Amino acid sequence: MNDNVSLKKASTFYLIGSLFNKGIGFITVPIFTRILTLSDYGIVTTYNSWVSIISMFISLALYMGIRLSFVDYEKKVNDFLSTILLFTFSYGCCILAFVCVIAYILPVSVNIGIIVLCLLQSLGSALIEEVSQFLLMQVRYKFRTAIMIIPNLISTIVAVVVIRYVLRSNLYLGRIVPTASADFAPDGLWRVLRGPGIVLGGGGLFRRAAAFLRAARGACALAAAVSSWHCVSSPFRM
Repeated sequence: MNDNVSLKKASTFYLIGSLFNKGIGFITVPIFTRILTLSDYGIVTTYNSWVSIISMFISLALYMGIRLSFVDYEKKVNDFLSTILLFTFSYGCCILAFVCVIAYILPVSVNIGIIVLCLLQSLGSALIEEVSQFLLMQVRYKFRTAIMIIPNLISTIVAVVVIRYVLRSNLYLGRIVPTASADFAPDGLWRVLRGPGIVLGGGGLFRRAAAFLRAARGACALAAAVSSWHCVSSPFRM
């Protein structure tokens, strides 16, 4: 009886989290189309599309293996998750470094700060997807629902306030920067991992890398704002 009640509660929480994540984008369309210009809204849409694509490329769908690990490696699930997270983290950092080198060598007239911010957000999204699958298999529905809802809710509220009352130009930054900052990038992910008590190998290294990426993310947000202040063209416009 208790198991049935627990499964019903878990299903309800998962449904709420999924509906919120899928529905908030649709519900906020009238809001952002009203406070953003057509050009700014197009930039935000393009940015979000790139985040989704790059996140899939970084994750390599390794999160699917976490489900299998609960069957094949039942006693070493934490070690399995640690390996996947550290591989994804390292792989994402290599991609980030490669893009930075190419952007430095080639004479590209794009907003580098936005591009790097996009890569950092994609890396954070890939990592949190793997943690989300871990929590799903452990039926930790409350914590999983919280990490699905809270970042989107906070970023949406902050974006509306910033666009409406702070920015006067380059309004797309008001949507992009809060979304990237509220999303669980690697530094926020470390706090998430501590919450459910996940023990990671190489924790000290992960913490130092997370601190570095926290500073990098802030620097990229600042660079994006400064470069956009002087740049009229869109960061994604050819």
